[in-house]
Amino acid sequence: MEKDLEAIKNAVSSPLSNGFVEGINNKLKMLKRTMYGRCGYRLLAAKLMLRV
Repeated sequence: MEKDLEAIKNAVSSPLSNGFVEGINNKLKMLKRTMYGRCGYRLLAAKLMLRV
């Protein structure tokens, strides 16, 4: 942790965040997991486009 102290300081002081992108990524992964084995590729692609 001591060798990453500068990176930690920058992360805390910066107003920028990638939370929005991570949230969308999480939603897509959860949908993919719940649809596994239930449908074909076309239905999965349609659901992904509908969700995002």
